[in-house]
Amino acid sequence: MNQYVKGTIFGLVITIGLGIVGYLAVVFYLISQGFDESNEIIDVIRSKNAMYWSTPYTLLVTILGVWLGVRKIDSRVYFVAAIIVLLTALSVTSGPLKIMSIHMNYIPIILGGILGGYAGAKT
Repeated sequence: MNQYVKGTIFGLVITIGLGIVGYLAVVFYLISQGFDESNEIIDVIRSKNAMYWSTPYTLLVTILGVWLGVRKIDSRVYFVAAIIVLLTALSVTSGPLKIMSIHMNYIPIILGGILGGYAGAKT
């Protein structure tokens, strides 16, 4: 398979997979804290405080996913990084992950793609 397609798929799986793991970790943490109604869990997840905590996690996950996706690519690193960012943002916006997204904050996704692409190009 083409190295660009492999890198894109690998980076996308890492980025989205770690996003799902983070979301489930938050849900299980809230359940362990005594939240037993789904409305309470949704209210806490959609709060401003959750947005502030999800922003650095999204940034780090996107940097890691893009870096792992592009680190073995010789050229067009930023093109593959842009594809990973676009597909990640698309999955959060209109895909099945729309329900699971804590906040649709695209700034850490875009910034993480740029930083991950830069780190991948330097290694």
